[in-house]
Amino acid sequence: MGATPRASASRLAVETIANHFQTTQDDRADWPYKMDRGHRFQTNRLVSAIKLANLKIYEEAERTATARHGNHGGFRPVAGGALLIGTWG
Repeated sequence: MGATPRASASRLAVETIANHFQTTQDDRADWPYKMDRGHRFQTNRLVSAIKLANLKIYEEAERTATARHGNHGGFRPVAGGALLIGTWG
């Protein structure tokens, strides 16, 4: 039995967000969206990661719907986030 669409969307969101944070550790990395210079670097990373995850979920839903000739395959955006920045210890 396969994963539910919501579980698949959640997994895709987590993988996409984690990968984005790994690849954007410094500001020299290629970003999928324009940075908002009015926000801090870390805020831009989080916003960009969630936008990218949403896009990937949408694309997967479209692909699944095309394969099944139905609606969006039950996929829905599932990402939200909080980013804690500070010194620990």
